[in-house]
Amino acid sequence: MKQLTDEILNKYIDNELSTHELGEMKKLIASDDEAMNLLKAHKLADQILHKIDVTPAPGNFTDKVMDKILTVVPTKVRKSYFVPAVIGFLFAAIIGVTAYSLSLIPENSEESGKTVSIINQAKEVVAEKVGSFASFFNNDTILIIGSFLTFVLLLSAYFMISSHKNFRHNLDKFGH
Repeated sequence: MKQLTDEILNKYIDNELSTHELGEMKKLIASDDEAMNLLKAHKLADQILHKIDVTPAPGNFTDKVMDKILTVVPTKVRKSYFVPAVIGFLFAAIIGVTAYSLSLIPENSEESGKTVSIINQAKEVVAEKVGSFASFFNNDTILIIGSFLTFVLLLSAYFMISSHKNFRHNLDKFGH
């Protein structure tokens, strides 16, 4: 036994020490008055704790606690798909504008090598697939699309601010 600890004293009181540890403990108690006083204090605490009456919890205590927890914590979180839908629409618009921009790259570029051939191939593919929509991207159409996207952005900002206010209101309600 290297050092006398509370854990070793508690094991001694509870009769959980091995025969070797028990022999070392008895030698230590016989030779050290401070160790004997610690053992007496632990035995006294053990006796007092065993004399305390334990009052059992009511039979439905766990059910009552769980009911309280479930009433405070919402059981079903409603998920909004508005923001991901707006982000998806904007992503699709960016891809469309990029594809249209690629179709407008001039044929006689001064660049040389593999990059030009890749760009030309991409331009041909985009021209085949998106060529019919070229008239769609005239100035009036861009203005309408920009106005629509601005409206969607303002609408989503309103819903996010409203959601944040509701969250803070609910948080304050549970805090008081």
